[in-house]
Amino acid sequence: MYEKLFQKGKIGSLDLKNRTVMTAMGVNYSSSTGESTSQEIEYYKARAKGGIGLIITGITNVDGKAGRACGNQLSASHDGCIRTLRELADAVHTYDTKIFGQLHHAGIQTSSRITGYKPEGPSAIASAVIGEEPHALSIEEIKVLEKQFIAAAVRLKNAEFDGAEIHAAHGYLISSFLSPHTNKREDEYGGSLENRMRILINIIQGIRMYCGPSFAISVRLNSKDHIPGGLEIEESLQIAKKLEELAIDCINISGGTYESGYTVIEPSSIPEAWKKDYAKAFKQSLNIPVIAVNNIKHPETAEALLEEGICDYIGLGRATLADPQWANKAKAGRDEYIRTCVGCMNCFSQLMKYDRPVTCTVNPELGKEHLYTDLNKLVAKTGDGKKVVVIGAGPAGSEAAIVLANRGYKVTVFEKNEGCGGSIRLGAKPPYKFYFNEYISMLEKTMEEMGIDLRFNEEATVEKVKELDPYGVVVAVGGQAAKLNIEGIDKDKILDYRDILSEEVDFTGKNVLVIGGGETGLETAEFIRDKDNKVTVVEMLSDVGLELDKSTKAIMLKRFGEKEIPVLTNTKFKKVKADNKAILVNTQKDEQVEADFDYIISAVGVKNNPEYNNQFLEAFENSIVIGDARKPRNIVLGTREAYDKAFVF
Repeated sequence: MYEKLFQKGKIGSLDLKNRTVMTAMGVNYSSSTGESTSQEIEYYKARAKGGIGLIITGITNVDGKAGRACGNQLSASHDGCIRTLRELADAVHTYDTKIFGQLHHAGIQTSSRITGYKPEGPSAIASAVIGEEPHALSIEEIKVLEKQFIAAAVRLKNAEFDGAEIHAAHGYLISSFLSPHTNKREDEYGGSLENRMRILINIIQGIRMYCGPSFAISVRLNSKDHIPGGLEIEESLQIAKKLEELAIDCINISGGTYESGYTVIEPSSIPEAWKKDYAKAFKQSLNIPVIAVNNIKHPETAEALLEEGICDYIGLGRATLADPQWANKAKAGRDEYIRTCVGCMNCFSQLMKYDRPVTCTVNPELGKEHLYTDLNKLVAKTGDGKKVVVIGAGPAGSEAAIVLANRGYKVTVFEKNEGCGGSIRLGAKPPYKFYFNEYISMLEKTMEEMGIDLRFNEEATVEKVKELDPYGVVVAVGGQAAKLNIEGIDKDKILDYRDILSEEVDFTGKNVLVIGGGETGLETAEFIRDKDNKVTVVEMLSDVGLELDKSTKAIMLKRFGEKEIPVLTNTKFKKVKADNKAILVNTQKDEQVEADFDYIISAVGVKNNPEYNNQFLEAFENSIVIGDARKPRNIVLGTREAYDKAFVF
């Protein structure tokens, strides 16, 4: 199956076992001084074990100071990094996977808050996203940076890496030299394309001189910057041809900068393979292998790109975060068991918004592989056939059931609805949330294959559970929608977002007010608007979608403008008059306004149900509450808690 995807390949003198490449992603798993850690090594090891042909490490800084992009970024900036880099390379090589280190300097796309230094760039032109005017590098400083890139490559070679990738994309330092948008220099490093390429050319020549012909060199390059005045594909192709003349071994095609947002890391609303025509232009113009990222989630899409001649190697980013076994499952024809990336952008938000280690909504093990490896050794198969009941088959309950079954427990799951998934069965209904259906299906198929007793359409009671005489009980029933108390409203006119997304109540041509501008409220509003209703979102805070990442939010609000969905911020719902008029108060202006409505939809949050949960805690000595049943929060925190507690149950 997928003959081309699992065909052997060659990059330079390296033989690769297949055409899958895990492209570079910053994950913040290194030490504060840049050495690789057991957390990071086990993370990469899991992807090598999962069948990836080539791993390119996440951004690996070359100077350790102004060029850092995050607090715990991998580094090759000093000799103290070599020992742990060697351990990382050894771990990956164990599975016949090759490894490149991606050499990186953040340039104008970092902050003094992170580095303690001013950002650096070819000119004093700030990134619109970062907003800090950078230091324009002198020629002497550029020469130092070139030497730092070369020295970092030598350290990678000494650590037994198979090659180095120079990050010349995404608006980082070298990308900012290449781009006419950010390079306004008038010396030998600016102006003509040849001059703008000079720093990259010097680095490549230096790496080849000091590392030799067998050490592979890749360059990650933007097909275009996707910003006004930025690099366009015509110049990018000229750059690529010049790099081929310099005898680099492959080119890795991406696109965009921080300023172009979703063009670098796409939310769920952006389709797979949307950049394929850009990659194809490079494939048709070059003789060296082309790696290309294309927002790939499914093996069939990857295979189709290879068949179409879009690229030579499939760049896989977040697909490998979501499922380290992506390649092995694809090769075995087990596509339905792949944990598909849902494009929620949680991973990117953790890094960019909070400078935290990266986590994944659909993969609770991400970043904790080192902990679960040890736990597996300690608690593997300790269930010994004992019965455990899990109440609720939402994400937390399903993930807990899978861990418990893996540990040897005999698991029964009670779920009052017709299938697993819990609240995300509704969460998959709004526009562009369809990938969650694949997550739900994967959970259900996995539990079925493991022989877990799934009792759908059956609500758990203490009496039913007692009949099974379980060793323990896990309560994971999720949360309940919080209710609005509105003076003067007809109870038939106020609905809950779950009534809408479940389509228990369906209507068209109505005038609807959605109260609550969080993620749920916004998604519900768009869902209602797409059914040909007039919708207004009312939010008491000064902004909406605070839990959404910037790209997802920007694209969603752009659609709101196109679909004519008004969003009223700083607005409180006061009361309802008898003639279906809502009284709203603008808290900034202290003004009241009236709004007509046919229905009001409540989307003001979720609460747990202690009364239901506590009956099981009182009836069964060995019982725990997890997920939203314990404390309402996002899927990531709920499923990670489920994993942790199921491992030590």
